[in-house]
Amino acid sequence: MFPTRMKQERIKRGWTQKKVADAIGLTVTAISDIENGHAKPSYKVLCQLEDMFELTHRELFKSVN
Repeated sequence: MFPTRMKQERIKRGWTQKKVADAIGLTVTAISDIENGHAKPSYKVLCQLEDMFELTHRELFKSVN
C-alpha cells in the first residue's frame, strides 16, 4: 500500500503519530497502519481525523508516492 496524504499533512504540521493517537484515542500503531493504508479507520475515527486535520476524508486518504 502507498502512504496517504494524512502522513504528509501530519509531518508538515510538525505532529507526531503519538500526538494524533492521543488526540483521538488510538495507539501509535493504529495511526501508522491508517497512514500507510494497512487499516481503515472506523466512521467515528474518520470524523475525528477530518476535524483534527481540517480536511475531508477524500483529501486525507489520497495515495501519495
